[in-house]
Amino acid sequence: MKEAGAVPLTFRRGSRSAILRTVKVAFVNPKNEMPKLKYTRKVQRQYSDRGQVFPNLSIAYLAALLEKLGHDVRITDANARGIGVEDTVRELRDHAPDVIGFNLLTEPFLESLDWIRPIKEAMRVPVIVGGFHLKLYPRETMTHRCIDYAVIGPGWKTMPELLAEIDGGGRNLDRVLGIAYRADGEVVLTAPREDPTTLDDVPFPARHLLPNDRYTTILTRHWPITVMLSGMGCPFRCLYCDMTGFHHLREPGKVVDEMEECVTRFGMREIFIQDETFTVNRRRVVAICEEIIRRRLRFDFAIRTRPDCVDRETLRIMKAAGCVRVNYGFEAADPEVSRRIKRNISIEQMHDAVRWAKEAGLMTLGFFVLGSPGETVESIRKNIALAVSLNTDYVSISKLVPVPNSELYELIKQRTGIDYWREFTLGDRDIIGRIAYYDSRVQGEELDRWLARAYRAFYFRPAFIARTLARVRSWRELYNLVTSAWSIF
Repeated sequence: MKEAGAVPLTFRRGSRSAILRTVKVAFVNPKNEMPKLKYTRKVQRQYSDRGQVFPNLSIAYLAALLEKLGHDVRITDANARGIGVEDTVRELRDHAPDVIGFNLLTEPFLESLDWIRPIKEAMRVPVIVGGFHLKLYPRETMTHRCIDYAVIGPGWKTMPELLAEIDGGGRNLDRVLGIAYRADGEVVLTAPREDPTTLDDVPFPARHLLPNDRYTTILTRHWPITVMLSGMGCPFRCLYCDMTGFHHLREPGKVVDEMEECVTRFGMREIFIQDETFTVNRRRVVAICEEIIRRRLRFDFAIRTRPDCVDRETLRIMKAAGCVRVNYGFEAADPEVSRRIKRNISIEQMHDAVRWAKEAGLMTLGFFVLGSPGETVESIRKNIALAVSLNTDYVSISKLVPVPNSELYELIKQRTGIDYWREFTLGDRDIIGRIAYYDSRVQGEELDRWLARAYRAFYFRPAFIARTLARVRSWRELYNLVTSAWSIF
């Protein structure tokens, strides 16, 4: 389908007054598949369909802020609802928005464009995009003319200012910090915006605009569920991670305030805390859990963390507060591979973390990656043996895919002279399939075979199957587990 050209920098109705009028903003969350390069095709498809369907918090946060400022905001979560472009356009026409917003991630960027183009052509209103991808490749993103404006960096102050400027005719766009737009056919980037706003300073996500009954995971046992953030970033410096270099932790009271809203207003029965390393500050974790207990909130929650960031007492109080599962990042068993990816977590620490969680009555999931620098067939065998010996309740095993803003990706760019993700953003769909693995001796189809073998070695043990079936509490949970198991074949 041919892309629509840029539309005039005005809205369809009214003129700008001294006070910014109500703007009708529609956010769209398109179909968002799990990264194809990280899993075998069947596992990737299963994860995308029902394995992990979460609300887009970036959209929900910004929607809440804009509502607070008086704007008329809608969210169409096409991903969660399983609707296509045509149905999305019909809903947008009913709302008749003045602008349409999208949150862009790097790996599904071109798939997102496949939604933006026809929606722009059908609606003929300005399209604004934001998200972490814009900090990486703003000019490359703006080469796609179905996008009119890009917010680079946090949108808390930038988005309201941009809406006001567009409403006024777009004559002073250069005064809005932290955006990209076109002028006389050229892409213009304004000066960066320094914005100290944190999640403690903005309204809770606009969950009332979301289809909360549609969110789920393979491991969910009680519905409805939602996700939240108690902090952003990570203080560690893992070689492959793009979330290093910044770390902000929210105040415990405000974290529990949001949990309480989820439970009492929206009836949530499970919350997945998406922090990279929830237990990095154990004193804060204890404060959160004590406040949950004090308020007598009843809900399940799950967290992600490192095995060297837990202890017995922290896990016990988490369990008392409602935690049901800890997702541990083990990543690699071989000491040399661990050293090269800057994990430096001992096997003893891994076993301790799982044992302490089990003592506390918590389920565990272990993350492992294959194809790291220094990877060999023998180190993969060690990973499989470790996964079995740890005997976590579940594992998630993926291939390591170098992502932009990670130290590993910078090493690859230096070695090859190619910025694969830049070329991908410009439209080369196939180039990421040719991305160079860095010093892994196991690649390509051989790595795919080992990935499938690792899943089978863990999940098809008779003892695991019996233990898992004994815990099943509903037909829906059983269906999720059976279809997930089938995807491993």
